[in-house]
Amino acid sequence: MYKKNYNFNYKNFLLHFENSAIDAVSTIKKYTICDFTTEIFITIGILVFTSVVAYFIGHKDKSQSRISFLTLNYMRILLCIAAIFYVYDYSNAIDLGACFSNDYVIQTKKIIAIKLLIILSSIFVVSGTVFSAQKNKNISVELPIAFLTAILFLLLLVSANNLIFAYFSIIGFSLNLYILIFSDMASSSAREAGIKYFYLSSLSAGLMLYGLFIIYAATGSLSYLDMASSFSHSHFVEAHHNFVNFGLTFFIFGIFFKLSAAPCHM
Repeated sequence: MYKKNYNFNYKNFLLHFENSAIDAVSTIKKYTICDFTTEIFITIGILVFTSVVAYFIGHKDKSQSRISFLTLNYMRILLCIAAIFYVYDYSNAIDLGACFSNDYVIQTKKIIAIKLLIILSSIFVVSGTVFSAQKNKNISVELPIAFLTAILFLLLLVSANNLIFAYFSIIGFSLNLYILIFSDMASSSAREAGIKYFYLSSLSAGLMLYGLFIIYAATGSLSYLDMASSFSHSHFVEAHHNFVNFGLTFFIFGIFFKLSAAPCHM
């Protein structure tokens, strides 16, 4: 009697395990074709480059210009691998709808194409930087890491499905731009440009954050889908039209300051 109950429970366990495995496989097939493995791969690359650069600087085995040159070459290889990942994701992505979506990020075939364009443009810029690094011996070791981190935040900005996520992506991108602008400290024009961009970027961050607070107070959410759903109701538009426009004005002017676009270019 005991053996019969044991076999019965064991069979139920196997059946339950088989169903769970099938659900897990279907979920993996659904979300790993167009997921964020490329961004995770770039993040791991940033951590590895930072650790290696810190090791060589601590032991002083090579000059800083030599370390920067090697880091730029390896970073170009990493971006080429990331481009291959995006080509694979694009070829396997569905034509319509989102491959992956939640309240903060979204991944579609068009977004993958934009990310691939960003990676290809970055490879072109890094190749030019490598050519310049062969002539200029004063390139700082932080420049390649800051450039790769800026690329990562730019990729996250493209996938943003929420205004607060887009805001932090823009801020992270700007922080690395400070380092890139200040990379040539010997030039007085570079120092002047860095200081100007720092103050204007701080002002724009405050304007954008204030605009987000106003939009959140009106809609109760910063998700693109939730805001679109709220704007589709006529009674909401009539009640909060001016309020939302006021917040969007602050947010857009903050972006103009970030981009140094007219009339916020001075």
